[in-house]
Amino acid sequence: MQNKISLKKLTNLTKFQLYSNYLQIIFFVAVTVFNIIVAIIVTNAVSDESTGSGSLDGTFVIWMIIIGLTFFASSFKVALLSGMSRKTYFLSSIITLTAFSFVMSIIGSLFILLAENVSNTFTLYTMMYGKNILGLFVWMFSSGFLMATLGWFIISIFYRTSKKQRLVICAFLLLIPSIFILINMLTNGAVGNFLSTILLNIIGFGGVVPNPYIASISMLILSLILCAGTFFLLRRAELKE
Repeated sequence: MQNKISLKKLTNLTKFQLYSNYLQIIFFVAVTVFNIIVAIIVTNAVSDESTGSGSLDGTFVIWMIIIGLTFFASSFKVALLSGMSRKTYFLSSIITLTAFSFVMSIIGSLFILLAENVSNTFTLYTMMYGKNILGLFVWMFSSGFLMATLGWFIISIFYRTSKKQRLVICAFLLLIPSIFILINMLTNGAVGNFLSTILLNIIGFGGVVPNPYIASISMLILSLILCAGTFFLLRRAELKE
């Protein structure tokens, strides 16, 4: 297997990945438009303005995870069967996820701005950081890329592990809350307070005014960590039937 990255192969694989998954954008637009229509109906039907009618950024985040989970199998198989290096596949995948995150964050941001003007739709971003168009787009892109790389990382773990190993991983994840509660109790809440402080700083709540750009930088850093983990998982991965 080649280890060098061929620009031609990189371009061809990226085109293949984008073309194979472009319907995701169409489905996302269709679902979002439907949600906006429902939000308008609910807004007109309910007189209480404090009643929310859904969150569009929640739909966006979930969709980006789905993209990360679903785009892996076919493109990885095509790359290896075509004699491409895993480095070529890895770089092509990052370019693909970046492109999807960028396009869908623009679409999502525009739909959110529209929905907030025609309905009582609430968004996580607005509740946390207030209304800021540039901040909204940057936050949407960063959160979208983070969710996409998370989905990619998860599917890579499942691809490289056996059924028993997956059960062990799932069991461990289920035990984490109980382990955390026990450790936090033994430390009189010190661990919980420490982690809360870190989390608040990561999401931009460390200062007087919540800062979406700090949150965006933090999410991009986490995305790079997930990408590194994915590369480690796939660098020696073989094709499966």
